[in-house]
Amino acid sequence: MLRLFRSGGTRIVLAAGVLPAQLIAVRTAASGAAVHVISVRPQLWEPLLRHGPDAHIFGPGAALPAPSGPTLLIDDRPAEVRGAADVPPWQCRLDVRTHWTPSELATFAHSDVVVLGTMAGALAARVASVFDVPLEATGPMATLAPGSFALLRRGRLEYVSLDPAPAERQVLETAR
Repeated sequence: MLRLFRSGGTRIVLAAGVLPAQLIAVRTAASGAAVHVISVRPQLWEPLLRHGPDAHIFGPGAALPAPSGPTLLIDDRPAEVRGAADVPPWQCRLDVRTHWTPSELATFAHSDVVVLGTMAGALAARVASVFDVPLEATGPMATLAPGSFALLRRGRLEYVSLDPAPAERQVLETAR
């Protein structure tokens, strides 16, 4: 289980495809919580956010509204290098990093959760070192099935598979 909203704020880095972020956006918007997306790829988000009462897409540099309750902020500027950002209480910042380099792994370690897709053994070994997980635990990262991801927290590695409900799958297909 991934807890997005907590009193200390939550920072997630998604260094894989955009699908996990899209599913989180759909589920968060459907729950009634605010979803704000900063994106250079609005076509990936517009079909998903129609279903939320407080869901909006902003271009880079736009002024974001002040949050008035639990808010998911998705930063989808894949080619832009970003450092660790402070996250206010009851907010979740999800940084979508579809273009990243191995040298950025150390900055990812400052997040509460990092979501990674399939990666080669040498890079998986680096993940083990940065996140303080046993090297043998990273072995499956080289052969993840489609829709499966590695979920990392300091000292902890889990493998998860996305399982969208049929209605969610239909909504997600409109954003391809």
